[in-house]
Amino acid sequence: RARMTGARLQLMLNACCLYLVAAIPTGDLAPSIKGLERVACTFELVSYAVPGGGFQVCYCWPDNGRSIFTIPHRADFASFVDGARATLELQPTTSPKQRLLGNSTMWHITRVIDYTVPLPSTSRSQSNALESLRSTERRTVLAIHFTYSNTPSAGSTCRQPTFEASAFDGRFSWSNKFDTSTYGVTKFRRNDYRWLSIQVPGTASTARCQWRVQWSYTIKVLSLARQAGADPTTFDHTFLLTPAGWCGAYDAGIAGQALFCSSSHACVSWYYGGHACDAKVVSHELGHNFHFRHSGAMGWDGKPSEYADQFSIMGSHNNDYADFGPWDKELGGYMPPSSKYTYEEGAGLVAVRMRKLISTPDATRGYSMIELPCRIPRSCQQTFESPWEPDPITYSGSRLTLSYYLTDMSGGSAWSYNDRVLVHLVYDAYLGSFLKAKIAISDGTVYIDGLYSLRMCREAGAAFSDAYVMIEEGSTELACIPPSPPVDVCAAIK
Repeated sequence: RARMTGARLQLMLNACCLYLVAAIPTGDLAPSIKGLERVACTFELVSYAVPGGGFQVCYCWPDNGRSIFTIPHRADFASFVDGARATLELQPTTSPKQRLLGNSTMWHITRVIDYTVPLPSTSRSQSNALESLRSTERRTVLAIHFTYSNTPSAGSTCRQPTFEASAFDGRFSWSNKFDTSTYGVTKFRRNDYRWLSIQVPGTASTARCQWRVQWSYTIKVLSLARQAGADPTTFDHTFLLTPAGWCGAYDAGIAGQALFCSSSHACVSWYYGGHACDAKVVSHELGHNFHFRHSGAMGWDGKPSEYADQFSIMGSHNNDYADFGPWDKELGGYMPPSSKYTYEEGAGLVAVRMRKLISTPDATRGYSMIELPCRIPRSCQQTFESPWEPDPITYSGSRLTLSYYLTDMSGGSAWSYNDRVLVHLVYDAYLGSFLKAKIAISDGTVYIDGLYSLRMCREAGAAFSDAYVMIEEGSTELACIPPSPPVDVCAAIK
């Protein structure tokens, strides 16, 4: 790959054209740029939405140089995702004489030669699993509205027109939540869904059901759907819109995870009463189908609330509260590697700048997630209660867990909700403090199993976006030493 030592570039969009503004680079590519009227360059891209509908894009060369681009949201990049690799044909718009005089070269993108997205690892047991992004996937849904013959009018109050509106119409629909949360990778579309109304013989049970009993009732509904010409095994997800009080359940909804996503049937989720018409409930339960667990964010009342996680799929993806979104994106394979900082053994004292929560333009200032190597086995295990299994489930990994978390599912243990062992340090802009497992971290140093010392800091007089974390191995009282000011690589090249 050509090296761009010292090059600083920025794509700029004017009213008519897309240009690349570049200093004349030194290194292997310089002769090619000076001698050719067109040049093809390959970039590794990382993006996030910016005002005006474009993307902020970063590429990295082997010499660890980094430049920032802005690419408009046009047809060539309609499915643009983080971690992609693009080869672009560029044509200079300044004359050779101007370039030889040392003027910055303006490049016009004439053609997208190639655009590829790396596939993720399928292993969730490795520390590097799901580092890459998935290719675009379209998910199919079967929504079954069922009643019982003895009480035909007692079905779910969520009717088809309202369901479709909450599913597919507008920015607050649950399909848009998935589209946004996954950088456009996971898509639910109206043409990929089917509504089915069926009637089950007999009377609905309103007694509280054990899971095996509820599943036996569900099997009957799925069988009737198959007889009606809608085979659940041909859909990715099956929604069951239950009558109010069915199986004694008056909650919003519940969903199966791996156990209920198999070759014999689609991933199943149940929506009680009319809650299938509530987009945040559906996105949350669908999140369980994707193996996401409860984030445990705090609500405005100071109590744990699974729906208070507003940044992520599990919390309806609104721009408030703490940023737990990276958890879901990491698990789903949607997180770009640039969002995560990994502390290496022997690194000594470091200061890690955290990413601004209410994003977007300067999100490259910091990280959304931090990993710490784990050397004590008991610190690398996570145990949680599952309503799907009689015994607690334990996951092991190679990274120490430090998420802010209280309970999961039916009240399990105080560990992180994800099935990979990661560190997630969350800065709460509203409380002005960091949060970690079970407790709110206040001023001072926190010691983690004798392995690490952590201190959560913010620069005096700075906005909450300038939060940072001090990390050092061992048990040492830490002082807050701000990291070097971030370089404004987005500034236009004069």
